[in-house]
Amino acid sequence: MDDGGQKFGADYAKLGTSSCSKCKTKLVKGELRLFKIAPNPFSEDGAEMKSYFHPACLFETLSRARATTAVVEHSSDIRGFPDLTDGDKDSVKKLISELSEKRANKKPSKVSPGKASNAGPSSSPGKKQATLFGAAAKVASQSSPSKSDDTSSTNSPATAAGEDDKFGHFVRA
Repeated sequence: MDDGGQKFGADYAKLGTSSCSKCKTKLVKGELRLFKIAPNPFSEDGAEMKSYFHPACLFETLSRARATTAVVEHSSDIRGFPDLTDGDKDSVKKLISELSEKRANKKPSKVSPGKASNAGPSSSPGKKQATLFGAAAKVASQSSPSKSDDTSSTNSPATAAGEDDKFGHFVRA
């Protein structure tokens, strides 16, 4: 079926067995439902898969979508829109205009909040500690090269504790 690149559609629930992908409640038989169309990953012939939504649920989901995500911008973006009743057409058009207003007023963010905290080199305390321990081991091995022959054969706990005492901020647990 040639859909002209439409990624959304509308129809009326046929059996009342489908559920809204957002709120998970059943879509009652005869109720208006909107759907997102995506390629079916389980099909080899390029068949499509539909995710059904209540109209309000779909548009709420789209209002939180990334700026690069395809959204309904006009009624022509919805497959089957001409087949809807006049009342349903009006309610969908209203949702489309509300979505357009929300997306126009939305301030673009340059960095997502999750990535902003991971920007610097000191973002992970585990990595920072690992570099401190690595640097401390390097300093210890450079500071006493002549002792390495004597201490490597004994490996006593007192010797290990003495090495830790040189760096004061390291404490043995």
